[in-house]
Amino acid sequence: MENIVFQHYRNAKNWGDSWLFTTKMLLQGHLLTDKKYEKMLKNIFNNQNENGEEK
Repeated sequence: MENIVFQHYRNAKNWGDSWLFTTKMLLQGHLLTDKKYEKMLKNIFNNQNENGEEK
């Protein structure tokens, strides 16, 4: 779990999120793991939404 928390804060910093927002998301259970981070980046670069559909 400790590694996942570290990933969450590191990835949030890469997005430019504030520490307050990052902590709030962590406490709500929305962890930004490396797998989710990679998926979001691929969706952005491929111009797709979360379901993989073209915009």
